[in-house]
Amino acid sequence: MAYQDPTGEFDSKQLKRGLWFAQHEVALHRAVVIGLIIFIIVMVGYSLFGWFRFFLRDMPVDVGVMRNLGNFSDYTLQHPRFAPQAITVISTSILPGGVDKYDAVAELANLNQRWLVKFDYSFVVDGSESAAQHATLLPGEQRPVVLFGISSTAAPGSVSLNLKNVSWQRISSKIVPTPAEWQAERLQFVTDKFDFSTANTAGGASAHRIRFTLANKSSYGYAKPMFYVGLMSGDSLAGLIPLELSDFASLEIKAVDVRSFVPNVSVTDVKILPLINVYDSAVYLPPPI
Repeated sequence: MAYQDPTGEFDSKQLKRGLWFAQHEVALHRAVVIGLIIFIIVMVGYSLFGWFRFFLRDMPVDVGVMRNLGNFSDYTLQHPRFAPQAITVISTSILPGGVDKYDAVAELANLNQRWLVKFDYSFVVDGSESAAQHATLLPGEQRPVVLFGISSTAAPGSVSLNLKNVSWQRISSKIVPTPAEWQAERLQFVTDKFDFSTANTAGGASAHRIRFTLANKSSYGYAKPMFYVGLMSGDSLAGLIPLELSDFASLEIKAVDVRSFVPNVSVTDVKILPLINVYDSAVYLPPPI
């Protein structure tokens, strides 16, 4: 006998569905919970599998790719149109360096306005090659490289220069729009109060005495900067003396006192040649606190 709803709002079919749901409510709840647990296990398992695969396989590959990104080939060197010009050797010469001592000097020029060059050099003096030394030329820079203290009773007869391990570094225009101005701003070294005393007038001293002040007019301080002191006799270079200073702060003035053992030399002025790679952050002093 079918159920008859006196209100007409709840027929027999709805009653059957309600009774069925009431009888199976616990089972349905259990099925939903089990389904959710299975779904969570599957998703967590897939995620763990992905992480294991990343750490064990993909990450080493990604690290290798990132490392190689910094070692890409410099294609500008492979095309003559974009490659830098070779270092120009303007001259090689022998200068007196003291009693029975001579210095081999080579005047070099980096004619490239946007390329810095690092290299090793050695001199061949009368057929004997010296130990290699390292040097850097800034973009557009012209200066000598020197082999000091060749022992000989007479001036060597021949000298030549060997360049090895030449390495070029292009200066990005996005970082340094005008390298010449950028370098000039950082290499403002000015000499003053020059004084030259010959050996026979310097209180019986055996060496000539060269004194002057050196001012760092730039806004940058340098950690133990290196220089060549060019001893000028009129317009001619009479000799070179290496000079290493202690930390040289911005706007600091240092008194310099050097000696020359070159016989019969007459020095009328000095020319300061900085050996500072201003593109290397390690050469700068930290800003004052």
